[in-house]
Amino acid sequence: MKSSINLFIARDLTLGKASPEEDEEIELVKMPLEEAVDCVMQGKIKNSIASLGILILKDLKQRGTL
Repeated sequence: MKSSINLFIARDLTLGKASPEEDEEIELVKMPLEEAVDCVMQGKIKNSIASLGILILKDLKQRGTL
C-alpha cells in the first residue's frame, strides 16, 4: 500500500474556535519546541505524524532553514 502525507508549517496564527470533524479527537497543547521534542523522545506524544513534524521542525531550525 502506498500512502503519503503533507506537513505544513503555520506562522502568525491566532487562537480561534475549532471546528473538528465529527469523528476527530484533537487536543491543542501549546509548548516550546524543545519540550515537544522531549515529549516525542519520551513517548508521550503517540501520534506518529505529529512526532515526525516536531522532529523535522527541530532539524530545519538547527540547519538554519527556517
